[in-house]
Amino acid sequence: MTIQRIAVLGGGAWGSALALTCARAGRKVTLWEPDAANAAELKTRRESRFLPGVRIDDSVAIAGDLAEAAAAEALLLVVPAQAVRAVAGPLINPIRRCPSRSNSFVIS
Repeated sequence: MTIQRIAVLGGGAWGSALALTCARAGRKVTLWEPDAANAAELKTRRESRFLPGVRIDDSVAIAGDLAEAAAAEALLLVVPAQAVRAVAGPLINPIRRCPSRSNSFVIS
């Protein structure tokens, strides 16, 4: 099984770097960022305020909707430990509703 659609959940330094790496590996990547200010910077400047000087490829989609990001084949949960429960909980229903979810996985 080759994973083509990846969602990186968390737009901090680690999430931005992972999204960029996955995109450079030829995958279709969505970077989910819940912080509106950082999401705006990612969309307009293509740079995370947490990873200054590193440009995010235009091929990386920026999403503010967790359900939209959850449609990927692989979900990389890259949020601070204290935010895992707040992010993982709302993922349950979108994951269950996704028809291709039987072949997908979440990595935290």
